[in-house]
Amino acid sequence: MRGDISERELELLNGYSLLRSSAQSDFLDYMRYLLSKQYRKEVMAAIFNNRMLNSLIDDLVAMADVEEIETEHITKRVMQIRELYFGVFEQVHGRYCEVVENLDSNEVVKDFGRISFDNLLRALKTQDSKVIKAEIIDFYQQYCLLSRKKDARRLVAI
Repeated sequence: MRGDISERELELLNGYSLLRSSAQSDFLDYMRYLLSKQYRKEVMAAIFNNRMLNSLIDDLVAMADVEEIETEHITKRVMQIRELYFGVFEQVHGRYCEVVENLDSNEVVKDFGRISFDNLLRALKTQDSKVIKAEIIDFYQQYCLLSRKKDARRLVAI
Protein backbone atom coordinates (compact mmCIF):
# COMPACT_ATOMS: atom_id res chain seq x y z
CA MET A 1 0.00 0.00 0.00
CA ARG A 2 1.30 3.42 -0.93
CA GLY A 3 1.52 6.11 1.68
CA ASP A 4 1.86 8.94 -0.80
CA ILE A 5 -1.26 10.67 -2.03
CA SER A 6 -0.87 12.59 -5.25
CA GLU A 7 -2.18 16.10 -5.69
CA ARG A 8 -4.84 14.76 -8.07
CA GLU A 9 -6.02 12.15 -5.54
CA LEU A 10 -6.19 14.76 -2.82
CA GLU A 11 -8.23 17.02 -5.09
CA LEU A 12 -10.61 14.11 -5.79
CA LEU A 13 -11.00 13.28 -2.08
CA ASN A 14 -11.65 16.93 -1.19
CA GLY A 15 -14.24 17.26 -3.95
CA TYR A 16 -15.89 14.00 -2.91
CA SER A 17 -16.12 15.14 0.73
CA LEU A 18 -17.97 18.29 -0.37
CA LEU A 19 -20.69 16.29 -2.13
CA ARG A 20 -24.00 15.53 -0.44
CA SER A 21 -24.56 11.90 0.48
CA SER A 22 -26.92 11.32 -2.47
CA ALA A 23 -24.35 12.82 -4.85
CA GLN A 24 -21.61 10.67 -3.25
CA SER A 25 -23.75 7.60 -3.88
CA ASP A 26 -24.34 8.64 -7.50
CA PHE A 27 -20.63 9.29 -7.93
CA LEU A 28 -19.74 5.84 -6.58
CA ASP A 29 -22.31 4.20 -8.86
CA TYR A 30 -20.88 6.02 -11.85
CA MET A 31 -17.32 5.07 -10.89
CA ARG A 32 -18.39 1.40 -10.60
CA TYR A 33 -19.98 1.67 -14.05
CA LEU A 34 -16.81 3.14 -15.56
CA LEU A 35 -14.59 0.55 -13.88
CA SER A 36 -16.85 -2.29 -15.07
CA LYS A 37 -16.74 -0.95 -18.61
CA GLN A 38 -12.96 -0.61 -18.49
CA TYR A 39 -12.68 -4.10 -17.00
CA ARG A 40 -14.58 -5.67 -19.91
CA LYS A 41 -12.37 -3.89 -22.42
CA GLU A 42 -9.20 -4.80 -20.58
CA VAL A 43 -10.13 -8.49 -20.30
CA MET A 44 -10.86 -8.66 -24.02
CA ALA A 45 -7.61 -6.88 -24.90
CA ALA A 46 -5.52 -8.93 -22.44
CA ILE A 47 -6.72 -12.25 -23.83
CA PHE A 48 -7.22 -11.56 -27.50
CA ASN A 49 -4.11 -9.37 -27.95
CA ASN A 50 -1.82 -11.70 -26.03
CA ARG A 51 1.14 -12.56 -28.27
CA MET A 52 2.05 -15.71 -26.40
CA LEU A 53 -1.53 -16.98 -26.50
CA ASN A 54 -1.79 -16.15 -30.21
CA SER A 55 1.47 -17.97 -30.88
CA LEU A 56 0.35 -21.07 -28.98
CA ILE A 57 -2.97 -21.13 -30.81
CA ASP A 58 -1.24 -20.76 -34.19
CA ASP A 59 1.05 -23.62 -33.22
CA LEU A 60 -1.97 -25.73 -32.23
CA VAL A 61 -3.54 -25.16 -35.64
CA ALA A 62 -0.27 -26.14 -37.31
CA MET A 63 -0.11 -29.31 -35.20
CA ALA A 64 -3.61 -30.27 -36.34
CA ASP A 65 -2.83 -29.49 -39.97
CA VAL A 66 -0.42 -32.42 -40.41
CA GLU A 67 -1.49 -35.79 -41.81
CA GLU A 68 -0.84 -37.84 -38.67
CA ILE A 69 -1.76 -35.80 -35.62
CA GLU A 70 -0.22 -36.62 -32.26
CA THR A 71 -3.00 -36.31 -29.70
CA GLU A 72 -0.56 -36.35 -26.79
CA HIS A 73 1.24 -33.22 -28.03
CA ILE A 74 -2.01 -31.54 -28.93
CA THR A 75 -3.43 -32.29 -25.49
CA LYS A 76 -0.38 -30.73 -23.84
CA ARG A 77 -0.69 -27.66 -26.06
CA VAL A 78 -4.42 -27.31 -25.31
CA MET A 79 -3.68 -27.51 -21.59
CA GLN A 80 -0.98 -24.82 -21.95
CA ILE A 81 -3.36 -22.55 -23.83
CA ARG A 82 -6.12 -23.18 -21.31
CA GLU A 83 -3.86 -22.41 -18.37
CA LEU A 84 -2.58 -19.20 -19.96
CA TYR A 85 -6.07 -18.12 -21.08
CA PHE A 86 -7.63 -18.47 -17.64
CA GLY A 87 -4.49 -17.19 -15.92
CA VAL A 88 -4.66 -13.93 -17.86
CA PHE A 89 -8.41 -13.74 -17.25
CA GLU A 90 -8.03 -14.26 -13.50
CA GLN A 91 -5.18 -11.76 -13.29
CA VAL A 92 -7.29 -8.96 -14.77
CA HIS A 93 -10.44 -10.08 -12.96
CA GLY A 94 -8.59 -10.22 -9.63
CA ARG A 95 -7.34 -6.68 -9.99
CA TYR A 96 -10.81 -5.30 -10.60
CA CYS A 97 -12.82 -7.45 -8.19
CA GLU A 98 -10.71 -6.06 -5.33
CA VAL A 99 -11.96 -2.57 -6.20
CA VAL A 100 -15.47 -3.10 -7.59
CA GLU A 101 -18.08 -4.87 -5.47
CA ASN A 102 -20.21 -7.49 -7.23
CA LEU A 103 -18.13 -7.28 -10.41
CA ASP A 104 -19.71 -9.53 -12.98
CA SER A 105 -17.08 -11.55 -14.74
CA ASN A 106 -16.93 -11.00 -18.45
CA GLU A 107 -19.25 -13.83 -19.47
CA VAL A 108 -18.38 -13.71 -23.16
CA VAL A 109 -14.70 -14.36 -22.48
CA LYS A 110 -15.28 -16.77 -19.61
CA ASP A 111 -17.94 -18.83 -21.41
CA PHE A 112 -15.99 -18.90 -24.66
CA GLY A 113 -12.98 -20.32 -22.83
CA ARG A 114 -14.94 -22.82 -20.77
CA ILE A 115 -17.00 -24.16 -23.68
CA SER A 116 -14.12 -24.19 -26.17
CA PHE A 117 -11.70 -26.02 -23.92
CA ASP A 118 -14.37 -28.52 -22.87
CA ASN A 119 -15.08 -29.22 -26.55
CA LEU A 120 -11.39 -29.55 -27.38
CA LEU A 121 -10.71 -31.95 -24.50
CA ARG A 122 -13.82 -33.99 -25.33
CA ALA A 123 -12.66 -34.26 -28.96
CA LEU A 124 -9.18 -35.32 -27.85
CA LYS A 125 -10.67 -38.13 -25.77
CA THR A 126 -12.30 -39.58 -28.90
CA GLN A 127 -8.87 -39.95 -30.57
CA ASP A 128 -10.65 -39.26 -33.89
CA SER A 129 -8.38 -37.01 -35.95
CA LYS A 130 -11.25 -35.53 -37.99
CA VAL A 131 -13.17 -34.52 -34.87
CA ILE A 132 -10.02 -33.10 -33.27
CA LYS A 133 -9.16 -31.07 -36.38
CA ALA A 134 -12.72 -29.77 -36.65
CA GLU A 135 -12.75 -28.64 -33.00
CA ILE A 136 -9.35 -26.96 -33.32
CA ILE A 137 -10.43 -25.11 -36.45
CA ASP A 138 -13.71 -24.08 -34.79
CA PHE A 139 -11.82 -22.85 -31.72
CA TYR A 140 -9.38 -20.90 -33.89
CA GLN A 141 -12.13 -19.28 -35.96
CA GLN A 142 -14.14 -18.24 -32.92
CA TYR A 143 -11.01 -16.92 -31.20
CA CYS A 144 -10.21 -14.85 -34.31
CA LEU A 145 -13.79 -13.61 -34.47
CA LEU A 146 -13.69 -12.44 -30.86
CA SER A 147 -10.26 -10.86 -31.35
CA ARG A 148 -11.71 -8.63 -34.07
CA LYS A 149 -14.36 -7.21 -31.75
CA LYS A 150 -13.99 -3.54 -30.97
CA ASP A 151 -13.17 -4.10 -27.28
CA ALA A 152 -10.49 -6.68 -28.06
CA ARG A 153 -8.69 -4.44 -30.52
CA ARG A 154 -8.42 -1.54 -28.16
CA LEU A 155 -5.20 -1.38 -26.19
CA VAL A 156 -5.81 -0.38 -22.61
CA ALA A 157 -3.09 1.27 -20.56
CA ILE A 158 -2.52 -0.51 -17.28
